[in-house]
Amino acid sequence: MDESVFTQYAKHADVLRNWFVAYGIGGLVLFLSSKSSFEAIPKKCLSMIAFWFIVGVASQVLLAFINKIYNFILYHKATSSSVTSDLKKNILMFFTIDLPLDLITLGSFMWATYLLFQVLFTLAP
Repeated sequence: MDESVFTQYAKHADVLRNWFVAYGIGGLVLFLSSKSSFEAIPKKCLSMIAFWFIVGVASQVLLAFINKIYNFILYHKATSSSVTSDLKKNILMFFTIDLPLDLITLGSFMWATYLLFQVLFTLAP
């Protein structure tokens, strides 16, 4: 495996994760900061919107935690002995963890955004 390819993958994964977390936190702050909008949103809708934003952020935090542990294992094995080709192939396995959690994040943020706009457009004069 070309090390520069993995470095680029890791860099883009970090950027995407940062955008997801910023959107998830920012989305909550944006609609909670307006007292009139916040009070006008039905409690049932408000809890669902907040839930889906939190699911997305929690998925990315979990993913960062998994990646941190795995990178520590890679570092430890690299310093203990030479990295084998099997270990390099295992890096690809983590893409199968990243992709579903990224899709959960994207889906939950899209759903929360849809619910938020649905409520805001219903309340708009």
